[in-house]
Amino acid sequence: YMKRLTAQRAALQTDWAARNEQLKATLDMQLYNREAEQLDGLTSAQEAFLANEDLGTTVDSAEALLKKHEEFEGQVASQEERFHSLYNQADCLVQAGHYDSVKIAARRAAVASRREKVKEASIARHELLSDSVDLQNFLRDSDECNNWMTEKMQTASDETYREATNLEAKLKKHEAFEAELSTNKAGIDATVASGEELLSGNHYSPTEISICVEQLTQQWDSLADSSAKKGQRLQEALAESQFNRALDDAHMWLRDCEVLLASSDLGKDLTGVQHLLKKHQLMDADIGVREKQMQQLGEMADALLASNHFNADNIQAKHIEVAERFANLHEPVAERRSQLEDSQRFHQFHRNAEDELAWLREHMTIASSTAYGTSLTGVLNLVKKMQAFEVEIANHRPRMDIVLADGEDLLSTSHFAANDIQSQLTLLRQESAKLEQQTAHRIEMLESSVESQKYYSEATEADTWMNE
Repeated sequence: YMKRLTAQRAALQTDWAARNEQLKATLDMQLYNREAEQLDGLTSAQEAFLANEDLGTTVDSAEALLKKHEEFEGQVASQEERFHSLYNQADCLVQAGHYDSVKIAARRAAVASRREKVKEASIARHELLSDSVDLQNFLRDSDECNNWMTEKMQTASDETYREATNLEAKLKKHEAFEAELSTNKAGIDATVASGEELLSGNHYSPTEISICVEQLTQQWDSLADSSAKKGQRLQEALAESQFNRALDDAHMWLRDCEVLLASSDLGKDLTGVQHLLKKHQLMDADIGVREKQMQQLGEMADALLASNHFNADNIQAKHIEVAERFANLHEPVAERRSQLEDSQRFHQFHRNAEDELAWLREHMTIASSTAYGTSLTGVLNLVKKMQAFEVEIANHRPRMDIVLADGEDLLSTSHFAANDIQSQLTLLRQESAKLEQQTAHRIEMLESSVESQKYYSEATEADTWMNE
């Protein structure tokens, strides 16, 4: 009995030990599973966190997400010890020959696998968020650059150069504008370079970045091109302004010439016409000087046209107009010169004719004198004077003939004052004929007076003799 009891006790102790080991193993298994489930819960929460695809749409939101993720990474790192403890626990149970070693190992592998995936996903999301921050910074800088260039494009593409006022001030202002563009080009280049760097780093949004980079490049090229064109247009406008000033000067001078040439004033007397003729000669000489200036004006116009000036048609039309006006001066100048010369010849003839008439009238007074002397001596003196008077008239006759010939010559040219000339000639001939007639009459009367005085003298001598 004692042997049987001892055997039963030994068997009981053996069963109790086995049961104890089984219960202990089961407890270890439950503790292991509880910890694994808790860690799986953490992993599920972390997987849910990492499942968020929001990368931010602004710099602030992207940076906030990155900061939150870094905090998440800190939490993940802080839980690493628990996972390693679980892994060690599983390894110990398996090594101890746990009755459920297969499930323990499988559970460990599942937990570890999910853990590694979380880590990998965390690293991937960290990279995405970092790329997002870089992208949002790039997009922000890109927008700022685009907005700045859009604003500057309004200045670069305006057409203030078409208003020909304050061009030098506008040119200086544009030079300052181009200096501003040059200063800001480094910022544009830096933004483009950051975009290209993102592309070279296999960024998750290459299309958007490529579009922005291309847009930045194109907009800068367009802005630089527009600014360069505006600068060129301002230079062209300034050159055109100088051309227009020379043109205005030429038109003003032409207008003065045309007024002079259109004048019907040919002088009221010889002094007046000589003054007009001198004025015309000065204008004629000035035309010769201006001809060189007109050539220079043509060269200016040709240079502007050769540079593909934005206002080429207007410049060409203005140059053609002034050139035609200048060319149209030559015929009126020659005609006006001829008229003034004809007027000078007329007034010279008129003065000479008046001088001749005055001379005739002066000598007519002598020829028409009724003083025939009161004595033979007196009469003989008058006869002697009259003979000298006849010689003076004869000597003056060639001058009279010259004046008459000048008048006839003017008539032969169909002179504009032909009627006045004809009247003068007629009057000269009439007065000259009267003087000749009166002179002949006076000579005849003086000869008669000489005979009378001789008779009176002889009679007086005879009477005196008879009285004695």
